[in-house]
Amino acid sequence: MSRQSKLARRARTWLLPSILCIAPIAAVAGLEMHVEGDLVVDEKIGVGITSPYYPIDVFNNASTGTQTVRFWNAGGANQRLEMQSNSGDAYVQITAGNAWSLGTDNSDSDKFEICDNVGVGSNVCLVIQTDGKVGIGTTAPEELLTIGTNEALALEGDTEWSPTLPNKYAAFFVQQGEMYVADQYENDTQLSSHADPREIDPGAVTAFSDPAVELPFSFRHSNGFIGKGAVVDMAAVVSDLEGITAKKYTYVYDLPPDVTTSYGQWQKEQQRHLEKRSLERILSESPEIETTLADALEQVEIEKPVQTVERVTKYRIDYENAQVVQEETDVVVTQMVGTGEHKTQLKPGYRFDEDTGKVYRPRTAEDVHLDPIAPPELPQWIVDRLPAE
Repeated sequence: MSRQSKLARRARTWLLPSILCIAPIAAVAGLEMHVEGDLVVDEKIGVGITSPYYPIDVFNNASTGTQTVRFWNAGGANQRLEMQSNSGDAYVQITAGNAWSLGTDNSDSDKFEICDNVGVGSNVCLVIQTDGKVGIGTTAPEELLTIGTNEALALEGDTEWSPTLPNKYAAFFVQQGEMYVADQYENDTQLSSHADPREIDPGAVTAFSDPAVELPFSFRHSNGFIGKGAVVDMAAVVSDLEGITAKKYTYVYDLPPDVTTSYGQWQKEQQRHLEKRSLERILSESPEIETTLADALEQVEIEKPVQTVERVTKYRIDYENAQVVQEETDVVVTQMVGTGEHKTQLKPGYRFDEDTGKVYRPRTAEDVHLDPIAPPELPQWIVDRLPAE
């Protein structure tokens, strides 16, 4: 029996002194170490891998469950995970098909970035400067929030809501698809100018009911303290003013065809959006569906890590001669290779509930039956003025 096998059998747990320095040694299967004090490792630490590529390399080949690295403090002290680089970027990369990175871009004034990329500095989705300014779609925000994109900033809201704001606060909000602004004094003012006064007084004669007015508009506001709201028919006001002064104040023009909207196409797009939102809500509220054990099981080939040595090109700085030096070096690459043997396991995403003995799988769109959703209608004053299609 080898010395390593004896160590593994006789001493699965080592209690080590206060400071321990470990030079490269061969792997000892089943060995556990308990260190009291400092642990100093000359090279790399591998967990689940015999030839670590990085200073700390954790490898797992599990197909189910959640793999977790935990830092746990049972007392009341704070916990901190720190990454620091004196002259390079410091970031966290998350890859599950697509790679996302978030961290500090040292080459761009140490801005904090979230990037759709391997590493920071490119494909930047969000940036926070050291002065606190935030940018979306831009890497150089000039205001507290700068949105530098060709797309619109959309707010969504389909319920009744009226904010109560603290001192010196104001807010934009959407209610039933219409844009409002609110202030600390309970004033809500509608910014989208299509409130038909006939919503308040169905018998009113307004510019919205007059086909001769090509594009009516109004002003709408309310106050929570007073408990009143008002709609002002601004198009009628302007029309009356033009009649009194014999001056023209409203100039209507035709939009170019590429920015006009088809009513039928708009209804289809709105219907698709409503169906998508309804499906997302159902899947969010009930993400799993019960299934049979036979459906949940699959046969997969057992894989084992195989290490190969590859020749790669690396570069280093020769500080003495102030030049970049190219070197060829060998690196150990670990790949999972099939063994020809198979095992039975739960399919990815499937779950066995030990409390009920039931098996569940992710609910998909095919599992959901959606009742037909009627397409939304435009306000009648807009329908009355639609061009023929």
